[in-house]
Amino acid sequence: MKWAIIGCGWMADDFLQSLKHVDGAEVVACGSKNIDRAKALADKFDIPSYYDSYDAMLENEEIDIVYIATTHNYHYENALLCLDHGKHLLIEKPVTINTNQFEELSKIAQKKKLFLMEAMWTRFLPGITKLKQVIASGIIGDLVILNADFGNRVDVDLNNRFYNAGLAGGSMLDMGIYPLTFANLIFAEKPSQVISAAALTETGVDATATYILQYNDNAIAKLSSSITTNLGASATIYGTKGFISIDGFFGVRQFTVVPNGEDSYVIDCDYVGTGKQFEAENVMASIATGKIESDIHPHSETLWMMQLMDKLRAEWGVVYPGE
Repeated sequence: MKWAIIGCGWMADDFLQSLKHVDGAEVVACGSKNIDRAKALADKFDIPSYYDSYDAMLENEEIDIVYIATTHNYHYENALLCLDHGKHLLIEKPVTINTNQFEELSKIAQKKKLFLMEAMWTRFLPGITKLKQVIASGIIGDLVILNADFGNRVDVDLNNRFYNAGLAGGSMLDMGIYPLTFANLIFAEKPSQVISAAALTETGVDATATYILQYNDNAIAKLSSSITTNLGASATIYGTKGFISIDGFFGVRQFTVVPNGEDSYVIDCDYVGTGKQFEAENVMASIATGKIESDIHPHSETLWMMQLMDKLRAEWGVVYPGE
């Protein structure tokens, strides 16, 4: 299956490092508004064609699917262009900046019978499957509390995409989406109540946010994200009979199980590459069998997350230009 890349920054590089491990995946083109950046990516990964025009690139009839790796604010317009050219799509998370944009893309893709998926790669990791199996075994009992945090200190620069409202900045869309997704994976239901708080930057985006999700069985997820503080990327899942700890939860390569009164043990679930190959394999398998949605990450899951993040931003007063 022949891939093309829109946006030639570090996210594209990270994705291509993993795509090398996917049988049958061939990258035939990449495009950036900066031709030097496109050429640099093409040279590094031996991509035969590179462009400074997305329109020109999409005229290439060889291309089956496009991975969009631009900043959040461009996802919607880039995706519309690709759909107009009849290309299947994998769009870096968050898929768009709000629900309305995603719903429109979803309707167009369904009408054109084109595959579309948000690149929430965590959902496809083998470690997530193993983690859910361990929880289902009952070794740590009934779930009580999930703690998950993700934050990196980004130097204050009001033109940086993390601080820039025009680029859909803030901690939630970049980082908070990971603990929110992780909670969605760990608990087999949507929360019955969501409480949040956010500290905003002078540019009007969320610098730090906390999220408390309560479920019908009274289990609670306590989550946080930040662009001003190094929170790490750890998670702990507490049950009535023990707990599980994970470093780098959104890219889980191993985790430690600690049953009450017993020795702890480590479960290994490492992989080559950066972990994006598993979502790419699912995309290709889905398209090959005529599906326009992934069974693992269908449009309904993306829609729920977009609606949740829209609700939280509305509560905080975070509005992006054009909304």
